[in-house]
Amino acid sequence: MREKSFPWKGAFFVLVALNITMFFLIFIIVQRYFPAVDDTEFQPLSHEVEEATFLISTDKQRLNWLLSQELSSDDFQYSIELTDEVVQLRSSFQVFSRDVPIGINFLPTVTQNGDLRLEVDSFSLGLLELPISQALQFMKELADLPEWIEVYPSEEYVMVMISNVELEERVSFRFITFDLEQDQVDLEMIVYPK
Repeated sequence: MREKSFPWKGAFFVLVALNITMFFLIFIIVQRYFPAVDDTEFQPLSHEVEEATFLISTDKQRLNWLLSQELSSDDFQYSIELTDEVVQLRSSFQVFSRDVPIGINFLPTVTQNGDLRLEVDSFSLGLLELPISQALQFMKELADLPEWIEVYPSEEYVMVMISNVELEERVSFRFITFDLEQDQVDLEMIVYPK
């Protein structure tokens, strides 16, 4: 006698084969199109950096405003202004009850360490014509300049050592760019670790 075939047995094996095939297809698609999990672990950054630096960019107008605000007290008897070509220092002093104007034009250049070197371009002292070196010697002896401004009369320049300015113990500055013609002044603020 022949056994009666049950159609559900065939359908069961076809369904099992389809399930196994679908499982392998999904497995292959996941392996192929999804990236592999990276085994690297989180590594915190080392704190071996000795300083943090911030770039400060400004222009002549803003810097002139700042200079006028800072030099507006009665202690200072001079003004500084940035023009398209030079840094102008203007002041006056009294001789026989008359004000004698002083004007010095400087050509600025940034030194390698970020300080500002101001070379004398022209000098006027009322109607008198003094050699630039003597005028700078006069400025060095009579002006009450901060310790971070050095006057070198024999070389005819003034050094603005902004890298020596201490606002706080851990903060210093240096010039990156001081281009009056392009109206670009860039400083770097350096914050040292505690």
